Formats: sequence, structure tokens, C-alpha cells
Amino acid sequence: MARGLLVLCSFSVFAATSAYGALGDNVITSSGFSKVSSSKATTSMAKTTSGVNYTVSETTDAAGIKIRQYSDASGLIFAISWKGPVVPDLQLLFGNYTTEYRATLEKRPKMRGSRYLKVDTGKIVVEGGGRQWDQKGRAYITKSLPSGFNLEDINSND
Repeated sequence: MARGLLVLCSFSVFAATSAYGALGDNVITSSGFSKVSSSKATTSMAKTTSGVNYTVSETTDAAGIKIRQYSDASGLIFAISWKGPVVPDLQLLFGNYTTEYRATLEKRPKMRGSRYLKVDTGKIVVEGGGRQWDQKGRAYITKSLPSGFNLEDINSND
């Protein structure tokens, strides 16, 4: 199995993450991320794309991982993307969806030589991969995407 895929499949213990919440959490009321404060900078920008209103909050942590959270008008985080030298702590990013993600990942056949991973649990979709020191990915809650939202907008490559 390619090293990039192994890194994505594992939960990084050394890459602390700072952001506002996990998938399915509310941006304001999440408690998991308030305990971790290794952030270099946090920015937030409201976006309207094709009539779909959502907010993108971006954080770069001490490990250099850029994390974007996409929240709807009610503050629900429906998507997250990341880009950096290592994969962030996916347990922090996925929150209540972590157990389901791990279970689905374990059931998958091993993909030798692949640097790309796509896991669909039925509730969330996780995509990611990369090369050593260049990991990127995204996760989203399929039923929470705003009507008319374009999946190409969940991007951490900018």
C-alpha cells in the first residue's frame, strides 16, 4: 500500500489541529476544537456561489496543515477539507462520524499502490491522498450539503 494512503488511513497523533468544530457540529457550540489551540492564523469568509450561501472558515495549524470548514447559514459544518505536510487528526475533524469512518475503512479491500482514497459510509464521504509531505483531502456529509452546492467548491488546493 502506498505511503500516502497509509498516512491517510491512520490517525495522526502528532499533527494537532485547531478549528471551530467537527463534521455535523455547529461552528459556535463545538467543544472538541476549543481545547486545541495550536493555530497560526484563522480566517473566515462568507461565500455565495450560484445562490448557495455558506461560510468557509480556514485555519493553519502549527504543523502547517490548512483546514477549511464549510458551514451553512445555521452554522452546521457540512464539509471539511485539508492540505498540508501530513494528514490532520481525523478524529477531531470527523467527530461523531469517526467510528463509522473507521468501520467502513476496515471493510474495504486493500488498494496496493494507490495514492487516492475514497470512502463512502452512507452518511459521509471522505476523499484524500497525496505524496509524502503533500497530503490533501476532504470530507462531507452527503445529506447536509446545501441545495445547489457544488462539490468542487470543497477544495483545499488554493
